[in-house]
Amino acid sequence: MSFLERTILEKHYIKGEALFDANAVLEVVEVEKSLWSVMIKDNGILEVEIQNPNTKKQKSTCECPTFTIEKSCEHIATALLHLRKEEALRVKKRKEKSIQKKSFNLKTILDHVETEDLIKFVRTYAQSDRMFGILLKASFARKIDLTDNSKKYESILSTLIKPITTEQKVSNSADLRIGLKVIHEFLSQLEDALSLNQLEEGFFILESCLPKIHYLYSNYNRRTDDIILLIKKFHAQIDLLYQNQLAPELLSKLDLFIINLFQKSYYNHLPQVVNIYHIAEAHERNEVIRTLNEVLQTTPNAKIKQINKTVITALQIQNGYYEYIQSTNDVIISALQFLVDMDRSDTAIEFMENYRETKPKNKKLEFTLAITYKKLGLTSKFHHLCTELYVSNDDVRYYRMLKEQTNEKSWEPIKSMILAEIERTKPSSVFKARFYEKESMTADLISLLEEECDLRHIMKYDFNLYKTNYIDLERIYHRATKKYLDNHAGSIATRFIEEIFYHLTQIRAHKMVTSLKNYISSEYPHRLFLSSFS
Repeated sequence: MSFLERTILEKHYIKGEALFDANAVLEVVEVEKSLWSVMIKDNGILEVEIQNPNTKKQKSTCECPTFTIEKSCEHIATALLHLRKEEALRVKKRKEKSIQKKSFNLKTILDHVETEDLIKFVRTYAQSDRMFGILLKASFARKIDLTDNSKKYESILSTLIKPITTEQKVSNSADLRIGLKVIHEFLSQLEDALSLNQLEEGFFILESCLPKIHYLYSNYNRRTDDIILLIKKFHAQIDLLYQNQLAPELLSKLDLFIINLFQKSYYNHLPQVVNIYHIAEAHERNEVIRTLNEVLQTTPNAKIKQINKTVITALQIQNGYYEYIQSTNDVIISALQFLVDMDRSDTAIEFMENYRETKPKNKKLEFTLAITYKKLGLTSKFHHLCTELYVSNDDVRYYRMLKEQTNEKSWEPIKSMILAEIERTKPSSVFKARFYEKESMTADLISLLEEECDLRHIMKYDFNLYKTNYIDLERIYHRATKKYLDNHAGSIATRFIEEIFYHLTQIRAHKMVTSLKNYISSEYPHRLFLSSFS
């Protein structure tokens, strides 16, 4: 007996069944999830509401008098019968759809097809579709044992990624695309092989694929993010191979592979990829490193491709081969940044400090050194270098860097350091005046301007001094004007004095204009060409 029959009174069920057979259900609406409104014709139109129909959580109401008395009625039975039928239809459709879908499913086909027919189909299709045939070989390469397993991966890739010797032998774009698909497939097989401890098979895949990827990047100019990511992943597999307990023969093969690949003209020393040199170094392959260092010392700079110069220069710096470095300034800076990113900051700092002591001044390198000190928290060295470069180069960047790294309380010692450097190196008065103004050292600024008596220099700082130190500024202007007029005459002097008055008027220093005019008139009454200023 169903839920419906158990919960509805028999007399109501019988009458409801009669109404259902008579098509008394006029309209069914799902008001909200699992709440239905059913309109039934029976001596008028009545509304039945049912929540969670045909379940233990079912709740029902009807507008008829019978429901008011008995809490059950034939109309609820009719509605439930209709909803049950609709649900049965929905279930049937879902099953039919599922059966139909399954009949076109690849798994269903493979479950029913004869093995011989499948083999025949695959053989025929592989012969007619080159890409399918190549990918079929690639997909099952690891499962096939040959007399020399090292050749099977190489043979597939060599048909797709050919050495560029003549125009006729260059791989076309279609072959290169297939080649990349094959390499992706081989990468998955390499990862599986290492996870299953099939180390020799893994090495064969690595040995075949990695040179091809570097060749693609270098000679076919396939410099995409996808290629770089592939290089990264294959380099990571070298690291994993070294982490395993390799048999001596396989270990020697891996060492030799790295040495040979490092010397290939198409090997790419990319800053964004962990270099095979550093992988060998991390695993203490000392003989490998010794051989690679010989390469670094003997390879002529002219033969190093531009794309490789950053990392090659970094390796030369790392090993102290300073005399072999013939790179441009920008490449050296890039190499130093590479070393810092590789957590070899000590090496980079040692080179930069040595360079400052032994080579001509290099402002870019000095700035890189300051940034490196800052990044590594070498506070004392950072402060001393920035102080020196700020004063000697008159480069405000270093002043800003010092200010950014220092709070107000700890600024005074640095300020004293800068003043001591100023005293030691005797920079220009222009530099000193700017520093005094930045540090609100008004008395020192006034003393400097008064000692210098340079009217153009005074005009740079008179706007603020006019407001705060008028008497001092007036005295300086008088002295500087006297010094100037005592040494200049004629139209040149007239034009310059006019320029000063115009400047003072522009900054609204009217009081100074009057004072200066009176001073000129009283001190130089005999110079008639100045009478217009009175």
